[in-house]
Amino acid sequence: MNKKSAGRLPVLESKRKKDMANKLKASFRNAIFKGKKRRWNPRLSLYYCIRAP
Repeated sequence: MNKKSAGRLPVLESKRKKDMANKLKASFRNAIFKGKKRRWNPRLSLYYCIRAP
């Protein structure tokens, strides 16, 4: 592994986490908006509940 990719990796990781959080928020919004009961990962929903203001 070269130094360039090693330096960029953490940024990519944080971006991926942000994207996941955004997708999660969107899916929650959609579920609420459509009034659908969705099956989701309890760990993810817990993570979202903790992170959400």
